[in-house]
Amino acid sequence: AEYAETVHETRELGLKVCTHLILGLPGEDRAMMMESLQQVLDIGADGLKFHPLHVVRHTRLASDWKRGDVALLQQQDYVSLVCDMLEVTPSDYVIHRLTGTASDDVLLAPAWCGGKWQVINAIYRELGVRKSFQGSRFRPTPESKHQPLQQSRQAGESQQVTAAAS
Repeated sequence: AEYAETVHETRELGLKVCTHLILGLPGEDRAMMMESLQQVLDIGADGLKFHPLHVVRHTRLASDWKRGDVALLQQQDYVSLVCDMLEVTPSDYVIHRLTGTASDDVLLAPAWCGGKWQVINAIYRELGVRKSFQGSRFRPTPESKHQPLQQSRQAGESQQVTAAAS
């Protein structure tokens, strides 16, 4: 309820809203992560940032992880999840971030988070394999404040994207 109120108040001020989704929080499964996205889509936002959960030094999460109490997403699971999320996200949402990174001096896990371009390229490859793109499976729910735009591509037509590795 607090998120919905904040988005509403922000929009009344004429400001755009970008929502960060941290994927892989302790106790969260794939269905819960997809439900979180659906709630954001139903309430409405203008942009999204996707982040895998990072374990960083000197945090309670780091202590829990070191004890083996926290399971982290594997890179391929994250890639698949982000692709699923992109497919159901309306095509006019701005995707500001596909993955996040932390510097080597603070990041404990997952190690694959240190390779941002590797993850981004894997997401683009997976979308290509699926012959899919952002919004390809978007269907508004009765609660949705968002209506689909007319698609600029035919269903099933893949989008050509090139990501430069750095």
